[in-house]
Formats: sequence, structure tokens, C-alpha cells
Amino acid sequence: MDTKQGKRGRPYPKRAVTNSLETADDIDTRAWETFPEIQTAVRNYQRFLASLSDAERAKLRTLRKKLVNDAEKKRGSFNSDSDADLLLEKHIDEAREDRQLFEEWWKVTVPLLSCDIRFNETLSLVWAKIAPGVVQGDPLPQAKLAAQDTKTHADRIRSEAERGNKRFFIELGKCLSGEIKPELCDKIDTQILRILCVDPSIPAKDALRKLRQKGWHMTEENFRMRKQRLKRAILEGRKAYDQSNKA
Repeated sequence: MDTKQGKRGRPYPKRAVTNSLETADDIDTRAWETFPEIQTAVRNYQRFLASLSDAERAKLRTLRKKLVNDAEKKRGSFNSDSDADLLLEKHIDEAREDRQLFEEWWKVTVPLLSCDIRFNETLSLVWAKIAPGVVQGDPLPQAKLAAQDTKTHADRIRSEAERGNKRFFIELGKCLSGEIKPELCDKIDTQILRILCVDPSIPAKDALRKLRQKGWHMTEENFRMRKQRLKRAILEGRKAYDQSNKA
């Protein structure tokens, strides 16, 4: 059996993910369809739309078109997240008598947008940081994930216990005790990933402005390097998973 050195010099057996024929795309789709918060947000949005008249739907389509056009024009001049709220408020004020309709629409839209961003961020972390460990048989990434919230990941912990996966619990214990940092990703990389999930093609100077607002400082070159490293890790994680299923 082929082996690969673990992060602390231990040989991990290289194994294929033979218990599933799902592709990376299949997993993305299934995760989206089963993510509870997303499904709740989608249902609430659909119920709201179903309650509207044709005339009200037409008004909302007009508003969305104006918002998208203005957002594209002013994207480079946004200095904070509140600028988007100000842009929305501007169009709502212009609508006058339809203000209540637009406010109700925005109330069900925000959770949907928020879920989409957090979902993409979570999937990106899975492919970049967890999938390689699954393929190579390294339990550390999943142990780190479980250590961040043992209650949320109780099913994973119980599953590993049933399998008798001692290495998983050794790594989990080290993460919980502080011997190993439990973060899957550097905090600054996590922030960069969050920015990219909102706007994948954001110019470096705009991304740096957002990072400075969060207390992070770096050069444009450093940002581009980290961005490319994250994107490469995600692509390689997906590719490794798909190839392991074909083995």
C-alpha cells in the first residue's frame, strides 16, 4: 500500500474513497439541497413570492434590475458593507408608496443571500482542507472540524467511535487540549475566502480595503498569492476526491 508522510512525520496510508461514487459536483448539489438554513430561507422566499400579485412581482423585478445595475456601477466606490444598505434605501425611498412591499422583500432576501455566502465558504473549506485528508486517510482535518463544535459534529464523533478510529480521537484530543491549533484555515485566509465568496472577481485594492476594515493589513501581491493558493487548494481537493472515486 502506498503511504504518505503525515504533518508530523507519521506515515498515513493512501486510500481511495471507495464508499461513494458521488462526484464533487454531486456533493455540492446534495449539500445545497439538504442544508437546513438554506431550505428554510428558500421556503420563506417562495411563500412571499406566491403571496404577491402579478403587478407586485413586476415592481420587484424593476427594483432588482435597478439595484444590480447600480451595484455594478458603484462596486469600486463602496467603502463599507453599509454602502449596500444605503443603495437599497435610496431605491426604496424612490419607490414611495411601494416601500412596505420592498422592505418585506428585502427581509426574506437577506437570509437567502447570507446562506449562499456561508454555504460557499463552508464548501470551499471542505474541498481545500478536509477532502485531501479524507482521500489520504489523515484524520486530522475532520478532527479539527469536530473540535470547533463537538455538539454540531456529534454524529461524526459517534461514527468514528463506532468505527474504532483511535487516530481520530487522538487528534481530536490534541485539538481540544490546545496541543494542536483547531483552526482548519488561518484566520486571515478565512477572511479572504469570505470576501471571495461574496465577490470572486473583486479587485485586489477593494479586497485590501475590506481586510483593513477587519484589522488585517497586507500588500496586493500578498493578497493575490493567498487568493491563488486558496483557489488552487479548492480545485486540487475536488480533483483528488474525484480521482480517488475512480481508483
